[in-house]
Amino acid sequence: MIVNNLNENRPIFAIQQKKYYLDNLIAEGGYALIYKIQSVEDNKLYALKKITIQSPSHKKQIKREIKIWKELSKFGNIVELKDFQWGEKHAYIIMELCEEGTLLDYVNNYEGNIPEMEALQIFNQILFGVNAMHSQKPPIAHRDLKIENILKKKRDYKLCDFGSASDEPFDPKISDEFVKEQNFANFEKNSTLYYRAPEMCDRYGEHIVNEKVDIWALGCIMAELYNLRPLFPGQSEFDQIEKIFKILGTPKNGEWDEGIELMERLGMVPNQYTGINLRKMFLEISEDALNFMELIFQYNENRRPSAEELLNHPYLANQINNEENNDNYYYNKENIYRRLNRNFSKNFG
Repeated sequence: MIVNNLNENRPIFAIQQKKYYLDNLIAEGGYALIYKIQSVEDNKLYALKKITIQSPSHKKQIKREIKIWKELSKFGNIVELKDFQWGEKHAYIIMELCEEGTLLDYVNNYEGNIPEMEALQIFNQILFGVNAMHSQKPPIAHRDLKIENILKKKRDYKLCDFGSASDEPFDPKISDEFVKEQNFANFEKNSTLYYRAPEMCDRYGEHIVNEKVDIWALGCIMAELYNLRPLFPGQSEFDQIEKIFKILGTPKNGEWDEGIELMERLGMVPNQYTGINLRKMFLEISEDALNFMELIFQYNENRRPSAEELLNHPYLANQINNEENNDNYYYNKENIYRRLNRNFSKNFG
């Protein structure tokens, strides 16, 4: 893939007959390396994701990731996929460059607490991206939403890393044991425990895993923006469930039937944990913000609001309407339209 370059110190990288200068390594993780690159033709900057293919099943997963990413790339709060190419042992993906790093970097470097309005602006952009995914037919679940998978580009926040994404809900009631083990092995390997919905932590239950797991993760992200630390920092599936129950309380009869069965399997008794008043954990946010966050943390996935319902919730709508006349406010109608449906004319072949 590297070709000689006589006029520059930087090597040139060729993808689909387009040439790029290969700059520095900017990130690495799992089986992927990410480099900063520059187009030889027009000097525009991009990122290159170089994935080492581990096996035929891994290649199949990468193909699924690219297929989903292409479908989503027209939306403004999704990192844009520009091009890709297969090699013998690697997959090469050219994508939009977000030089300011991840939301995790931003949170770690923030001095003091993030003001509620600023946290809401960030959250709303993430929610736009999630709504774009869930609005597809069938809905696409990200299944690994976390602050590390949100990239920052100036004032934009964009979803990335669709390696765990799926448009196929997992229903253990109609799946054999092999499929169940495959799915939970995938959750364990490719989704981060702190942000996992309860149904993703119970490998012996019969919970449907669908796009509503992303709604739970959104609540975890919102809580982290307010307190600058994870709300449920579990160290194992059992520990994760226990931390959730300690803060939110054990589920009550009629609230989440599968959760009652889960408690029995874990040797817990009804009302073992009464929960914590979240006001004691979130001292600096408004009552509306607290109520909005509590709305998200529903044990029963069917009771969690959809991404669209969250976007239309009075708390978000009122905050946006109150700021819409501010020239410096990010969420004016023009920018909302741009983020919802970026002009998309790239032909991927």
